[in-house]
Amino acid sequence: MSLRHWKTHATAALQGRHWRALFNILRKARQPGDFLRRYLQGKGEYPATIDIRRDSSLVPVTVWSWHDVLTINEIFFRVDYPVPTGSKVVVDLGSNIGISVLYFLLETGPDGLVYAYEPVPENLEKLRLNLRGYEGRFRLTPHAIGPAGGKASFGVEKTGRYGGLGLPGEKNIEVDVLDVNAEIRRILKRHERIDLLKIDIESLELDLLRAIDRDSLRKIRRIHLELNGELDFAADGFAVSRRGLIYTLKNTWLS
Repeated sequence: MSLRHWKTHATAALQGRHWRALFNILRKARQPGDFLRRYLQGKGEYPATIDIRRDSSLVPVTVWSWHDVLTINEIFFRVDYPVPTGSKVVVDLGSNIGISVLYFLLETGPDGLVYAYEPVPENLEKLRLNLRGYEGRFRLTPHAIGPAGGKASFGVEKTGRYGGLGLPGEKNIEVDVLDVNAEIRRILKRHERIDLLKIDIESLELDLLRAIDRDSLRKIRRIHLELNGELDFAADGFAVSRRGLIYTLKNTWLS
């Protein structure tokens, strides 16, 4: 690991959310020492299985690189995307290899349903492996999501974690792009409300948020948005908070 990497960890140690992550690693990882070696030192062979304690059982998650270990830490241990109590319907824009979808399925219980969107073929294969056994509880759309529909260039890099619409990559693929507003409306025709909308697509997050019409926004209880910068957005009825790169918009009408 580089000096810059260790400086990043030293800075992180001063933040409460990282202490929460450490506590959860020690409590929930079946092999916390192995997970910490992978996460902090970049050691370990891949692919590998990380077992996470959940009540009286173990939930296996397959990872293919150190970058997937980062995702497990963010989702399961740091809890970047907490799920509101009583949630049943989750929309996950940017599902990657399925780690966030798995977390949402566990948090919403047997009656929960997750709508997952992921366009990268290599990620889709890994996602299906990680979600094996949950097929009846998520709806997978193998397309990108954008502020408008059409086709677009999608940058892909080898880890599968950092690609996005309009971004440079080790390779670029053409993907079908679905209109976010149309998709949200389609889901709301089936459900009274959306309990959680997660937006993490490495580009255009704010554009997606702005594209959703106000009537649809009022039917979304919680929005988690990863954004590298300030949230230049205002909507009546939403209280905004921030932890690291994650903005949370809490619908005060539906809380």
